[in-house]
Amino acid sequence: MNGDTIEYRYEQYMGNYVLKGWRDGREEYHRGEVGKQPTWLRDVLHVAKVAGHVKKVKHPPPTFILWFRTDTKGNLIEFIELDSNEFRHANG
Repeated sequence: MNGDTIEYRYEQYMGNYVLKGWRDGREEYHRGEVGKQPTWLRDVLHVAKVAGHVKKVKHPPPTFILWFRTDTKGNLIEFIELDSNEFRHANG
């Protein structure tokens, strides 16, 4: 990961979310209410749901977790897939 990209971990808990981001060795942390996320984040979440990248947690909380990378302007670069028995597909 370089300074042109940011890696994120998004977690959703009932009506709230937590977003952690890593860039240039620094961690940033944001939290808020679902539905009040920044527009760029809502766009990423919509694409993730349609494309099947949302992983629901078998034993919540959180309800689901999503890892992804963006450029510094919030444009989606890629979703990061995790192999784990802790998750199930959002449709499952």
